[in-house]
Amino acid sequence: MPKPHTPADRAFLRDLRAQLRALLDVPGARKRDIAAKLELSGQGLDDLVKRGRVPSMRTIALAVDRYGVRLRYKGTSCVVERRIEEASPDAAQLEFPFMLSAPEGNVTLRVGPTSDKSVTINVMLKHA
Repeated sequence: MPKPHTPADRAFLRDLRAQLRALLDVPGARKRDIAAKLELSGQGLDDLVKRGRVPSMRTIALAVDRYGVRLRYKGTSCVVERRIEEASPDAAQLEFPFMLSAPEGNVTLRVGPTSDKSVTINVMLKHA
């Protein structure tokens, strides 16, 4: 018999679903394209985001790698995030003159490239 999910497991999965939902809410985002990058069908993405399907390790790894998803496993120091490769000294770097943070659990901040020359910043506020 499978072991039931712990509260930390459920929080980890809720966080993943919330971040994937935020991707789907970006204007111009296409579910088909997001699903393809996660190597899922459109129905598979729906099952993951809306129906609580448990993702495979590969799906989590692809979400982290391709969309910058960052997940923390509560009660531990484990954080799943993309490692930024060291840039060469000649590489152009973008720096923001401000800091983004979300100390409250009801705020989700997402920063991601839209193209090679532009960046999108999405802020999602959840009303309690």
